[in-house]
Amino acid sequence: MYIFVYNENPRNANIVDPRDYEHMQSPSRCMTSMVQIDRSGKMTKKPILENTNKKEFTYLEPEYSLPLNNTSYIIFSSDAKISKIGRLKFSE
Repeated sequence: MYIFVYNENPRNANIVDPRDYEHMQSPSRCMTSMVQIDRSGKMTKKPILENTNKKEFTYLEPEYSLPLNNTSYIIFSSDAKISKIGRLKFSE
């Protein structure tokens, strides 16, 4: 199984065809998604962090994550004023 974690435009949450996706305009107004692709090629997409109040908020920076083991990562998030770290754990 392959897992991808990334920030994207919240309008893409319910779009099925990736050719119709919209570009992310601002990291502070994005949502963080996780996509799982299994051995058969089936893709499952889930939101991890959603900006439900439409205000600027801390957003995930996946490029600064550190693997702890095969199922856990230390993650970093930030905005103009606040930085946070956390643990993201994948389970089957």
